[in-house]
Amino acid sequence: MSAHDGPVVAVLFDMDGVLVFSEDAWFEVYNDTLRHFGHPPIPRTAFDAIYGNGTEADRDAYMRERTVAEIDAAYARFFQTRLDRIRPNPEAAGALEGLKAGGVWTAVATNTNRPLADRILEAQGLLSLVDAVAGADEAGAGKPDPAVLRLAAARAGAPLEACLFVGPAHDAGDWDVVKSLFAADSLTDDQRAMLLSGRSSEGLVSAGPIVCACFGVGRATICDAIAGGALTAAEIGAKLKAGTNCGSCLPELKQLIAQTSVKALPQVSAAH
Repeated sequence: MSAHDGPVVAVLFDMDGVLVFSEDAWFEVYNDTLRHFGHPPIPRTAFDAIYGNGTEADRDAYMRERTVAEIDAAYARFFQTRLDRIRPNPEAAGALEGLKAGGVWTAVATNTNRPLADRILEAQGLLSLVDAVAGADEAGAGKPDPAVLRLAAARAGAPLEACLFVGPAHDAGDWDVVKSLFAADSLTDDQRAMLLSGRSSEGLVSAGPIVCACFGVGRATICDAIAGGALTAAEIGAKLKAGTNCGSCLPELKQLIAQTSVKALPQVSAAH
C-alpha cells in the first residue's frame, strides 16, 4: 500500500457494532437457521466465537452440509421476524450527516450479505445517509480479508490509502500479537490481512494468553469454543483457525480440550 499524506477522502464503516447493534438479533437468527436445517441450537458463548465472520464461516462452523446460498436465504427469511431486536447507534445518523456536509464520502463494509445489509440499514434510517454499501458476498471474502474494504473504497470513489476505516472496539487485534507480527521475518497472507483490517483473524479481540500465534487466538476464546462443542483440534481449527497453519499449538489445543472436557463433566453424587 502506498503512503498517503493528503486528507481523508472517505470513511468506511463496519455495520454491526458501529452503525447498528445487532448481536442479539443475529444470535436468534443463527439458532433459527440451525433448527431449520435440523441442528441443535448453540449457546451464546459459542455464537460469540463466530459472530461477524460471514456466512461462509457460519457454515463451516456448524452447517457444512449446506451451501452459502441456502444459509443466506434462511437468514433473510428469519431476520424478518427479528428486525425489532436491532438497536441503532444513536450517534450514527449525526456522524454520517456531518461527514456528508463536510464533503467526505462514506461507505459501509460489512460481512453481512448485501441484500440483508441494505434491509437492516434501511430499517434504521441509515441507508440513504451513506454513499455506498459493500457486502462480503459481493467482494468474494469477508473481513479480516481486506477485499470487502477495497470494494467499499472503490464504490466510494476513493483510493484505499485515502480511507479511514471505523470498526468495533472489541474487534481490535491483540497488541502482543501485532508486535510479534512486526518482529517476524515474513508473514502469511492471513497475517497480512489481519494487520490491514485491524482485526484479529478469528474476528474477536484475543482473550487470555495467546495459544495460536499465527492467528492471534487466545486461551479463553479456545476454551469457549470447546465449551460450545468443539471437542477436537480439527473442530477448533474450523471455528477459529487455531492450529491450521504451523501446527505448533496443536499439543496445547489437545491439552485444553482434555482439561475443559474434564471440567464440564457433571458431578455424580456418591449417595445411592
